[in-house]
Amino acid sequence: MWPHDNAIIALGLSLNGHTRAALPVLSALHDAAVGMRYHRLPELYCGFQRANGIRPVLYPVSCSPQGWAAGALFMLLQAVTGLLPDAPARRLHIREPLLPPFIHELLIEGLAIGGSRVALQFTRRGTRTLANLLDVEGDPVHVTIELA
Repeated sequence: MWPHDNAIIALGLSLNGHTRAALPVLSALHDAAVGMRYHRLPELYCGFQRANGIRPVLYPVSCSPQGWAAGALFMLLQAVTGLLPDAPARRLHIREPLLPPFIHELLIEGLAIGGSRVALQFTRRGTRTLANLLDVEGDPVHVTIELA
């Protein structure tokens, strides 16, 4: 399993209107990270059918930490929160955000959109996820939030 490849797949699903299909990818990578030393995803790992007490198996030559594996989490969060930044136009569109069952609230502060910094809050209420713009510092940013 390559975490960064799975993050790319999840973002592709989200960008094509299938955000809900990206949630299991994030959940599976989260579960794998919980089983890793320091909760750090390696470059590559394998596993067997899920069962209590069985953890993912590291490849002996797999790098850990690995930059693209660490970055996979951020791409997965972008996929499920529906963040679509357009820095040149000073716009941020949030399309149908979703949070997985293990995250009830997500606070993002200092998100750079061109010359601005944005603070956002995502809150899961049952099967729905709400998004709130908390603050914009710097240049004005046009923010739109589209909820499912």
